[in-house]
Amino acid sequence: MEVSAALKDLGYKQGKEPFSGQWKDRNWMNIPGTVYCGQTDNCLTGPLVAPNNVYVDEGGYEIIFRQPTTLYELQQVIKAASVDPFQGYSMDGDSHWTIEAVTAWWSRVGELKDNLARRIKQEMESASRDYAGARSIRSLDVIFERRSKNRNQKIHILSRERQLSRE
Repeated sequence: MEVSAALKDLGYKQGKEPFSGQWKDRNWMNIPGTVYCGQTDNCLTGPLVAPNNVYVDEGGYEIIFRQPTTLYELQQVIKAASVDPFQGYSMDGDSHWTIEAVTAWWSRVGELKDNLARRIKQEMESASRDYAGARSIRSLDVIFERRSKNRNQKIHILSRERQLSRE
């Protein structure tokens, strides 16, 4: 799929919502291609709506780590651009990526891999803690549920005893 042509066919234009970002603001971590991110928010919404193509740097700012290859992925990237309140996404990358710019990007690809590996490790550690926390909370819920059932059973027994003593 030719991303630039598909975006134009869908009625999108550079400089118009949601593609109002500028090349001078481009995050160096964006992979070369049509779509890139400049000054985006750091609310982490991009990866939620376009997980196949959008990730975040260490500051939480969005980057295109993989150019969309299907209409579905492109629609997800458009959604990510649409929910970015700073309108930092752009679609004019093809007119800016020169041989020199791509060579410069490739010269930093090791740094990019290290950065993304750190982010993924942090996310995995966080998810592991969240999972452990969720398991702990679930264990507490089970304990409280059992105690609640026991308490309700005791209340029921006591009220039944009182009822029988009145009869």
